[in-house]
Amino acid sequence: MRIAVVAFGENLEGDLAIGHEVLSRFGQRDLPECAVILDGRPPVLKTLESVSGFDGLVIVDAASIGESPGTVKTFNLNEIMLAGTGSPITLHGVRMDSELLYANKFLSLPPTVIIAIEVGSPVGKRISDILLSNLERYITATTQAVARLCR
Repeated sequence: MRIAVVAFGENLEGDLAIGHEVLSRFGQRDLPECAVILDGRPPVLKTLESVSGFDGLVIVDAASIGESPGTVKTFNLNEIMLAGTGSPITLHGVRMDSELLYANKFLSLPPTVIIAIEVGSPVGKRISDILLSNLERYITATTQAVARLCR
């Protein structure tokens, strides 16, 4: 069993770097044997193509999900469109729903969990205090998602 764990983006600063920060700290811990951290630099579809041989995928990333800064929510591919609002999840301010649904249809993505972290301020040199103060929650959510998919 192999589970790919990825954060998208390249050369990120501010809150947009939170996914990479989570994976950096996640990688410093005793990882479940099934977890494989992948480089999520653009293009997104190329990264998604590379997970075709995996048994699961966990995406950890900065998001706009209509919540308070620092909020973390977990979605699967069937929940990409937010219930009741019709507002799509955006990762890095980019509509990911169409890319993920396209990849799922044509690349047959493995079971996928998205850890979406609401950004406070997408600009700036450093990650905002509200996100840093919740870092342990994000790492726990990532660990739990990997553990669920490893079963």
